[in-house]
Amino acid sequence: METFKDFYKYSSDGYPGTPNDVYKAEYNSTSYSMTFFEEFWFRRELYGLDLIAGKDYAPEIESVDEGNRKITFKWYDSSLSHLLFFGREMPSDWVQQLKSLLQDLESNNLYKLNFYPHTVYVKDNKLKIHDLYGCCKGDEKIPLTTVNDVIRNWDRFKFTDGYLDIVTSYRRSIDSNAGDWPISLNA
Repeated sequence: METFKDFYKYSSDGYPGTPNDVYKAEYNSTSYSMTFFEEFWFRRELYGLDLIAGKDYAPEIESVDEGNRKITFKWYDSSLSHLLFFGREMPSDWVQQLKSLLQDLESNNLYKLNFYPHTVYVKDNKLKIHDLYGCCKGDEKIPLTTVNDVIRNWDRFKFTDGYLDIVTSYRRSIDSNAGDWPISLNA
């Protein structure tokens, strides 16, 4: 079996970093694994996967290991973070695909609060997404107490009566380009 190595995202400032604070990311040429530090985030990822099940941009799950809180899916070594940073070939319509993907999520009352280049990858010139623990229904009730430890930029999040305002927080994330995209994601 091929050895896994740590996955790093790249931002426009050129520094590699860990993708998030909720799971350890590892990959090889065919698989990407997410080993969650806490049960809550593992369950959120499974929930997010269910929300987009059947969509052409959903990841292809290889295994779910409940005991170790580990999810593994097929990988094509094509994270948009890496493709952009290293100047590798991208699908010619990647911007339109991104915007269509977001429009599809929004039309289904789904909002991916962590829509960053490292959470998107390419298979056969088609975009797919992962890191779905941040994918929420617009009317979901998520208490501040469950997410306050992972929020890095408080300016983009709005809480009302102790609950996350999903849609406003999502709009702020897109409008402020929280994902450090090289293009605007606004329609």
